[in-house]
Amino acid sequence: MSAPHVAPLTLDEQRARVVALRGLSEARAGDLDAAEETFGKAISLDPEIDLRRLPAFWTFPRDVHETAVRALQRAGRRNQAASLIADLRTRYRPRLLPSRES
Repeated sequence: MSAPHVAPLTLDEQRARVVALRGLSEARAGDLDAAEETFGKAISLDPEIDLRRLPAFWTFPRDVHETAVRALQRAGRRNQAASLIADLRTRYRPRLLPSRES
């Protein structure tokens, strides 16, 4: 069985992903302001970019995810921002601890 055909990325899509990865690198270095700006540049290159699908995106701390939300909101991508917020609420929601038997 062969893998499904995936259309090659356009030049703008490729550039957007490179820029978004730079944003992750800036976030890793602790410069969240620069990361937000860089995510915004990536979004302007490819408005349909899904930051959640970047390699290692979910391994970063929550403040990086919130930085991505702010970049989406500033770019006017309200639906994408809301979708990411919903994912964050699901991933970071409090969970009940199992009861300990006495």
